[in-house]
Amino acid sequence: ALLEFSCFLTPESKLEEVCKASACEGIEWGTRVQEHRISLYLHGGSAEGRQSMVEGIEAKLGRGRLWRGDIDLSLLLGDFLLENSLTMGCAESCTGGLVSKLMSDRNGSSAYFWGGVVSYANAAKEGLLKVKGETLEKWGAVSDETVIEMAEGLRELSKVDFTLAVSGVAGDGGGSVEKPVGTIYLGFASKKAPSEAVRLNFTSFGRDSVRRRSAQAALLLGYFYLKGEQLLDIVESWQYI
Repeated sequence: ALLEFSCFLTPESKLEEVCKASACEGIEWGTRVQEHRISLYLHGGSAEGRQSMVEGIEAKLGRGRLWRGDIDLSLLLGDFLLENSLTMGCAESCTGGLVSKLMSDRNGSSAYFWGGVVSYANAAKEGLLKVKGETLEKWGAVSDETVIEMAEGLRELSKVDFTLAVSGVAGDGGGSVEKPVGTIYLGFASKKAPSEAVRLNFTSFGRDSVRRRSAQAALLLGYFYLKGEQLLDIVESWQYI
């Protein structure tokens, strides 16, 4: 039997290493790189061997990075919103509207997707999302405090059930010792749960790569946030991003 999986936030070379380290007797695997994920195929061996290999890969990558089947994260999040009659919006800085683009790709997505604000300059964060000037001055645009205020500001503006915010250093320049290129903060706010923020440190393979992976992480962690999962525990389990 040929098993298909979708792998997120993982370079192809690293996935190949992880597959080799987790390989079980008689199992062959192959990968196909897609725009926002890698499709992984397993074939041969025993059912127990395949299960063991999958568990090994999951353990090495971290929670939520490998999914059975052909999965698209914007549809995963969109379906959850639809099923629970929830609406969402995005406040984006470094991703420049990519999360909003992904969430609005599906026909009929206006049923759950309100829209997004690309607040790239600090003046936009203050003027549109009511991020406090003192927050930006003290902590900077790339911080826990700022992404939470971005998410909460958009929720107040839009009146939706759930918002996510992204701010970071996509590169190629602009990094610092404390916040090198690839540093991303994600903020989440909801009517039903306390606001939360997490920091990710992506290996930089260029500006476009950091932006694409930031958007995917926002969708994936947004899904887990809505389900009441502990985001810090999930992020701390992630390897090789």
